[in-house]
Amino acid sequence: MRRPEPFRARTYLIPQCRGYYFKDYFNQPSAAELGTMVAILEVGAFISSLVVGRIGDVLGRRRTILYGSLIFIVGGALQTFANGMPMMLLGRIIAGLGVGTLSTIVPVYQSEISPPHNRGRMGCIEFTGNITGYAASVWVDYFCSYIKNDWAWRIPLGLQIVMGALLAGGSLLICESPRFVLRSFQTWP
Repeated sequence: MRRPEPFRARTYLIPQCRGYYFKDYFNQPSAAELGTMVAILEVGAFISSLVVGRIGDVLGRRRTILYGSLIFIVGGALQTFANGMPMMLLGRIIAGLGVGTLSTIVPVYQSEISPPHNRGRMGCIEFTGNITGYAASVWVDYFCSYIKNDWAWRIPLGLQIVMGALLAGGSLLICESPRFVLRSFQTWP
């Protein structure tokens, strides 16, 4: 009787890491390499979340959302077209900078443009959108697991670019936060 394999969190955080093609492409990465690849996105997100509040005050919420989306797109492109572990790690940390920026500034923007009686509802809708997006990504990973080449892990990573582009495009259509506009007029020479 074969013993069950112990739970390994790293393989469940990035489903593409379970795939044969991913591991083969990156020359059978060690547990430490996979763990670093998973964790480095969160490091980037942590770093940017510490400074994005001030950046949003200087540039405005709308432009900060645009720049965060563009950073996320660059990180997603580096991951999608990675030709080795260093490029994948660079893409992960850059995407993390975008994730931290967007995860911090979007709820701030949302609360500033929402009427007071709708702020809680809008926050719940945004969080539900995050969970729905995660659930969709799991299904994409599942369906891509049937692809028998490197696209099995490149397609899910590449969809980051599409989502980032949609957010960047949307940031060009939204109005600036009233708080930022008022603050800009108060500091006008």
